[in-house]
Amino acid sequence: MKRFAICLTLMFLMAAPAELPAGPPGRYNSKPFLKGLSKPYRKRAARKMGVRRLSDLTLYRIDMALNPALGTLDAHQEIIFTNRTGDTLSDVVLRIYANDSRLTRGDERNLQIVDVSVDGESVDATQDDPSTLRITLTRPLKPRRRIRLALDYHAEIPLLGEKAAPSGERLQDALKQIQDSQGRTTYGVYARGGGIIHLGLFYPIIPSRVEGDWDTKSAPGLEDLPYFDAANYLVNLEVPENIVVASSGVLLRERTQGQKKKIRLVGTAVRTFALLLSSRYRSINREVGGTRVRVFHLAEHRKPAGKILTHTANALETYQELFGPYPFPELDVAQAPLAGGAIGAEHPGLILMATVPAGEDPRTDRIARILTGAATPEVVLAHLVALQWWHTLVGSDSVRHPFLDEALARYATYLLAEARRGPQAAAGRLRLTLKLPYQIHRAQGGADGKVLRPAAEIGSRLEYAALIQSKGALFFHALRETMGKKRFARFLRRYLSRFAFRQAGPEDLLRLAKRVVRRQDRPKIEALYRRWLEETHGDEDIGLLEPAKQVKFIEELKKLEATAPLDASLLELLE
Repeated sequence: MKRFAICLTLMFLMAAPAELPAGPPGRYNSKPFLKGLSKPYRKRAARKMGVRRLSDLTLYRIDMALNPALGTLDAHQEIIFTNRTGDTLSDVVLRIYANDSRLTRGDERNLQIVDVSVDGESVDATQDDPSTLRITLTRPLKPRRRIRLALDYHAEIPLLGEKAAPSGERLQDALKQIQDSQGRTTYGVYARGGGIIHLGLFYPIIPSRVEGDWDTKSAPGLEDLPYFDAANYLVNLEVPENIVVASSGVLLRERTQGQKKKIRLVGTAVRTFALLLSSRYRSINREVGGTRVRVFHLAEHRKPAGKILTHTANALETYQELFGPYPFPELDVAQAPLAGGAIGAEHPGLILMATVPAGEDPRTDRIARILTGAATPEVVLAHLVALQWWHTLVGSDSVRHPFLDEALARYATYLLAEARRGPQAAAGRLRLTLKLPYQIHRAQGGADGKVLRPAAEIGSRLEYAALIQSKGALFFHALRETMGKKRFARFLRRYLSRFAFRQAGPEDLLRLAKRVVRRQDRPKIEALYRRWLEETHGDEDIGLLEPAKQVKFIEELKKLEATAPLDASLLELLE
């Protein structure tokens, strides 16, 4: 790779902090990273993560300067990588999702690598494609040994494209939106718009290893990313003084000098690190069981922000009782410019709730949410908060096995309704959030199918909601009814304890489910697993909408207004 000189405006690059010793790669001081964990996880943290020391986790240090007016950033990034693969490595691969073809046009690249070095020596690196950087090592890296990678890069943050105005036939628009089979959207994961910058997957990151090689497989949509191993992050950020930052990390230090603000953030054992930045943000917060929940909102949205804070706090409190402690001392929720009809998205320690992009009809989007089981912001937040346990904490491969995190997070919304509002509210959630997407999918001509399938085999948002999320969630409901509530609760807690900060596969889930029941009941558990996840009995097990009810339901949807509460008649139609 051709090398150029780079000029960064970062004053904090003049001296490396104690956490990252200069010179040959060595074990970094991991004590500051304990601040990035909630108190229940600090004691014996390394043991919980399956390593001897917290410093055995890969460390990403990113020193970056952001220019919001131009939509650009310049960064120096260092990675202390410990080879925990068990193989001797001849190369290391970095994925550059900012250059994904869905975020660029033609041959252009959003992120330009300027220089690459390994252990202080400049090296050549090749790009198999714009989103993959392969660094050939001059000396093979043996297991348990470590290297220091360093990169300089310049990046441009694309403007979020406006969606074409709807036709005015809101139900038809909603159906088209969720049945689109042209490949799923990026959802604005790396974009700017409405005075907000969303930096998700903005930096080069080391992928996991799959079957003895680096996972360079492209995801069908950036909402379905390959899993990443838990890593530590130290992010030094320079921004204009009026910028407010929400992030995956915990604030260590903030200083204002002149018209610039310097911020230091730490993220501990997180799989990715994301930032939301805006001069328009205001914030409100609440303490929930030792975790600070912060909602970053636009000034004109203070009232809905209060509701978002309440819904998030309720979900966080209840899930800690049901599943176990939340892993981080903070949880940020921020308004963000999302696309593709998405109302929300999640990163480790950071949840996004959408502002309405120009050209989109909120009524169309709300109908689409009802059809896919994401009926209200409360349900969406319940799902996204649950993913902090069932994707951020317990890792899984969202490309090859999207059911593992999505179905369990969807079922968590049912458990939340039952715990906070009682069995009647839970029954409504079961019908509207878990059963209805499958029934609508079938009523629109979609086929039943296996839940255990890769994301690439899912053709639309409606099919994803129907099979991966809803039918998958109903498997957990059947499992709970078979095990009993107490054993099911024990199963979830053991699943979390066994795979916290690690990776789980479908076979791990089945094995653990069989262990928590009596020996004579294990064949029942395996039969449920096969029936719900590998076979096609959805029509029999879930049921279909009767034609007359379907017509009435569609009529009610056509009358739905964006600001109207969810009419009880919609639930009554599903009785």
